[in-house]
Amino acid sequence: MKGLIKFSILTTMLVSIGLNAAQPEDDFDAIDALLDKQFAGTDAILERRFDAVEEAVDKAFKGLTTKIEINWGADGLVLPSPHEWVDYSPDMQTRRIMDFEAGILTVETIIQPNQSQKEIAHTLKQAVQSAATDSASDLEKKDQLAAAIKEHLSKQVDSKAPTTSRADSSNTEKPLLKNAISTQQLSYMLKEIESLNTDSLPAAQQTAKVKEDAPSTTKESEKQPKTAKIERKMIQAGGAEAVVVRVQIPFLSDYQNSLIEDNLHVIKKYSKTFDVPVSLILAIIQTESSFNPRATSPIPAFGLMQLVPRTAGIDAYRHVYGEKKIVEPEYLYDPENNIELGVAYFNLLTTRYLRKVNDPLSRFYCAVASYNTGVGNLAKTFTGRKNFNKAARLINEQTPEQIYQFLIEKLPALETRRYLKKVTLAQQKYKQWDEN
Repeated sequence: MKGLIKFSILTTMLVSIGLNAAQPEDDFDAIDALLDKQFAGTDAILERRFDAVEEAVDKAFKGLTTKIEINWGADGLVLPSPHEWVDYSPDMQTRRIMDFEAGILTVETIIQPNQSQKEIAHTLKQAVQSAATDSASDLEKKDQLAAAIKEHLSKQVDSKAPTTSRADSSNTEKPLLKNAISTQQLSYMLKEIESLNTDSLPAAQQTAKVKEDAPSTTKESEKQPKTAKIERKMIQAGGAEAVVVRVQIPFLSDYQNSLIEDNLHVIKKYSKTFDVPVSLILAIIQTESSFNPRATSPIPAFGLMQLVPRTAGIDAYRHVYGEKKIVEPEYLYDPENNIELGVAYFNLLTTRYLRKVNDPLSRFYCAVASYNTGVGNLAKTFTGRKNFNKAARLINEQTPEQIYQFLIEKLPALETRRYLKKVTLAQQKYKQWDEN
């Protein structure tokens, strides 16, 4: 039905501007101009809403950062990120970190003055057990960053945005890490916690902080502990030294498959709707969020496919629903909403924005890079300007292999150069899913 509605709208537009569906693709330029004119009156309202979302995210990150640094110090700051779920206890003394990229569950608690071994063990045990049993719905309730964003937005926003959730309750209520953590390792660690003696714990190894754009020399398998472990470390907070007890439990080697299965029916649905391979959707999700369902970036970007409300979010929503609206964090945290718009946006890139690239493989490489950096920045890589018509002519003069190599060498952002490599390699890994 949605497709019929969109076809009807498109046909009406073609007739209204005197075009025929059999005319060349460039008629899309006229349609885009008509759409822009039609939505021009809403742009000021949307701009205010964009600004409100960005301001709310900025305030939420800064507010949470302050709370964490008071208790854990600047060096102990760990915030939610695209690849890591992080939450803190109400008193900010205990935290859980689910690293979906490295495949590790970490639980840490600060030992309080006069706190007994039994009390420390109880705190750790509760945190570990809840991490093993919490569902996506539980994480939503414990998402301190999202709650702060929502609170800030409620004070600023003057109009409502889409907030519909279509998440399958059988998935949202299922323990998220049910098939990701070994029951044997979990049982072993819980027994270790019960007999806890913090004075005899080994010291945690110190890991150097790496700048985001610095090349990584550590393999993911080296980041991951082979077995569950419990250790202690020292932190500096508020001018005083404190002891932290850390528990780490590695995920199972095939943990990502269980996370994929949670949303595979949705991925297949929109793969078919928008003609985007399942393997490519999985590759983008792995690269963007490592299947972290509450992935958040201060950019800001949200959800499995890390959609930015100001750009991809609004373009994809208009592409799907024919309306120009700002979608807010809670809408994008919903897996089905996020996957629908993320896949729709990739379809929009290949069928509209990059349609003047003749070779399908060259267009694919350009679309992957554009998903990360935007079409304007892609065009600028080729011509120094954000005019894609001129860039398309240069692209069409080269082979796909030359385009790939040019992008890997010339894209200005190291992040985007890495992104193109990661997605293309990850897609090969997921090719088997195209056949399922």
